[in-house]
Amino acid sequence: MHQRFNLLLVCGLLLVACGAPAAPTARSVVDLFIAAGLEAANPHRPPFADQGLFPHTFSDGLTFELPSLGKNGVDQARNGSVLVCITKPSCDTIYDYLDTYSGLIGPYYYQSHQGTVVLFLDNKLPKAIAARYEQTIQALP
Repeated sequence: MHQRFNLLLVCGLLLVACGAPAAPTARSVVDLFIAAGLEAANPHRPPFADQGLFPHTFSDGLTFELPSLGKNGVDQARNGSVLVCITKPSCDTIYDYLDTYSGLIGPYYYQSHQGTVVLFLDNKLPKAIAARYEQTIQALP
């Protein structure tokens, strides 16, 4: 009986290890942007993570700079942010928030195919380049 249990346990662990791909992290998404030749400089904790009305339903997030766009009107680097959620509904909340304020933040906010990653980018980014970032997160498992 004990051997049967151990065999089932080992088989179960192997199935888990070989099963679904690991969930992405904010860092792994930023690394994918860099590997694709996209800008993602100086990744750091999102400034909105601990303040404001922005939904805090994400479990992991990074804001990264887009150096080619220079600085904004208050001398801050233009940037993008990638947020990872444990569940799709958590990221849906963020996406809906961004959609509500799209007139202020601009048109570049995307949600991954699985719904657990949200990306938003500075509105000064050329449309064709924003589309490359979107393609990268749409290719996530």
